[in-house]
Amino acid sequence: IFSYLLPSLVRSAAPPPEFAVTLWRELRRVSVVSVSLAIAAWLLASNLLPALSKATYITHLPMLPWILLSFVVFSIGMVPHYGLYALRRDRLNIYLNGTAAMIFLGSCAVIRLPDASLVVPISLCLAMAVFTALKTASCYVMLPRAVS
Repeated sequence: IFSYLLPSLVRSAAPPPEFAVTLWRELRRVSVVSVSLAIAAWLLASNLLPALSKATYITHLPMLPWILLSFVVFSIGMVPHYGLYALRRDRLNIYLNGTAAMIFLGSCAVIRLPDASLVVPISLCLAMAVFTALKTASCYVMLPRAVS
């Protein structure tokens, strides 16, 4: 999805009002597609995996919603990531990626759950939420005249 999205965002980087319209349009489109794919994957997996009668699949099925949630949040966060790239804010992208990595590592170290296999997917969700929130806020701040 993103290999097709990047060129249109980068090309539309100027002037700001047009870029903001493109950015938020792509954000809505990616949100709908990502959520739709995640729902389809959940419905398919939750119905097919038990039919395979493999104990390991059934045991780890509770991880799937967390993994799909992190996929959706990451996918949505890639739109402002490419928006910042188009605005030539590469260094900011690097710092925000590092922040998300630190959130992931820190939450893996701190979170304690009865089912330890959920620590990594939940930490990934937290990191992707921070990634998406910071990049979306950064895009919003970088385009003050274009966003109403």
